[in-house]
Amino acid sequence: MSMLRYCYELDVKYVTIYAFSIDNFKRRPEEVQPLMELIREKIEGLTNEESIVNQYGIRVHFVGDLNLLDESVRLAAERATAATSQNSRAVLSICMAYTSTNEIMNAVK
Repeated sequence: MSMLRYCYELDVKYVTIYAFSIDNFKRRPEEVQPLMELIREKIEGLTNEESIVNQYGIRVHFVGDLNLLDESVRLAAERATAATSQNSRAVLSICMAYTSTNEIMNAVK
């Protein structure tokens, strides 16, 4: 999160991070599950009142096919989006269950 702080201090209004590719689902379940748990924990941390996104008024937006994620991760992402929806100083886009190819294919449909 310190990189997000630097971006904010440099007046960067839009930051996108690539957190989890659709291709990562090809890994063994015993590899994917701990990652899902870690991602859920980190997302839940974004909604804490003292989190950097709330301190600096950063809205969180998720990009990707969230339906592919574990339900607990998807729900955490939805809560984080709702909890930060009124923040307007900057936007943090988090790409999860995402590939550019999938994004283009869905846009063409």
